[in-house]
Amino acid sequence: MTKKVIVALGCLALLASFAIVANADQITIGPSIKGNNVIITDPKGTGPTTIGFTNNNKPSVTLQGTASYPDTMPFSGPYTFTFGSGTLPFLTKVSPSIYNVTMGTAPLTLDVCIISCANELDGTVVISYLSDANPALVNISGTITVTKVAGILYNDFAGGPGTVDFDVFLSKTTHSVDYVYGHKGNSTQGIISSGEVIGTPVPEPGTLALLGTSLLALASVLRRKLNF
Repeated sequence: MTKKVIVALGCLALLASFAIVANADQITIGPSIKGNNVIITDPKGTGPTTIGFTNNNKPSVTLQGTASYPDTMPFSGPYTFTFGSGTLPFLTKVSPSIYNVTMGTAPLTLDVCIISCANELDGTVVISYLSDANPALVNISGTITVTKVAGILYNDFAGGPGTVDFDVFLSKTTHSVDYVYGHKGNSTQGIISSGEVIGTPVPEPGTLALLGTSLLALASVLRRKLNF
């Protein structure tokens, strides 16, 4: 491969990265409403240890709070995590304070409406990891596949899948995740204290034009090199 081809490929990769990260803003997940908690539970003391929701200490399929967007001068509106019917995600410990999360048969969705649902993000969430390096502040993270996006959220989230992570604050009166996973306690729970949803933005028209020009230039170089 000639030096010209290598340079052209490098420029193409650089432009592609600009297309992905240009002008991206995140949705900030605020605290869940009072009594609406994330619960880590091992009710039989034999596993599996699962992740679910409670509302005033009763099982719940939803968890709600207020989200904001963008980062500067944010607007706000409600968010709702919802489990469908089926089995809940469960934990597998891989190292001290780090757990893999395997989704059960219950799908998990996230719906966010900023100002009104004219500015809406819907998606399917897959939780992948849980960390309790700080036993009082558990971090849960995963990915989101966007199924609907509209209004002011469109440019920052319509380009593809994104990531979701949030912190769960466990009060001093509750057990650690390690304690529950070790079958020493039945459950531990707490509110979402904060989190974020980061999407894949739609490439800007100017970036797409540059990308197209680079592709044409690369094709020309390859054609001359290979004598097509």
